[in-house]
Amino acid sequence: MTMGVDHGGTASASGPSGSGVGIGIPQRASVEAELARVTDVDDAMASMVTGVVGVLGTLLAPVLAVRVNSRQRAREEAAEGARRRFEERRASYTAMVRASAQLHTLLKDAVHRISAGLYTDEDRAHLEEARREHRDRYAEAQMIASGRVLEASRSVNQVLAKADAIAKRVDRGHPRAGRRPRPRASS
Repeated sequence: MTMGVDHGGTASASGPSGSGVGIGIPQRASVEAELARVTDVDDAMASMVTGVVGVLGTLLAPVLAVRVNSRQRAREEAAEGARRRFEERRASYTAMVRASAQLHTLLKDAVHRISAGLYTDEDRAHLEEARREHRDRYAEAQMIASGRVLEASRSVNQVLAKADAIAKRVDRGHPRAGRRPRPRASS
């Protein structure tokens, strides 16, 4: 059997007798028709997929927008919370430093006024108010302060406590531990 293709594009087969009878091999026209049909199906599928993607995009866009907005809002709230905590710490630290400085100043004044014999009950009341203010601001700062700040503030607090103890002892007439008191200056 011999196979051949004529110049018109049709395939034919010849049997042993050379009769030229076709045995069902697709001809060029039918192949092109099949390709056109498949292409039409592919175009239809592409159109359908495009439509489904478009509809899904339209339906999911608001959901994605809400999710993106939620994340952005969460980031903004976290940043605002961090800023607020920073401002609270700063205000607390500032108040503690201010109270420590005020107590320090009044303790120095007390020592000078005591040694000059000019220390009055009014001075004592001011110093006591500064002690309370310092204690309150120190207690507030302990609630939010970092370890480093607490360590430094403890050192300052210890120095102020020692100075306060000395001022009280001198005011009461005990310049040194174990000595007899001297008379207190009248107000």
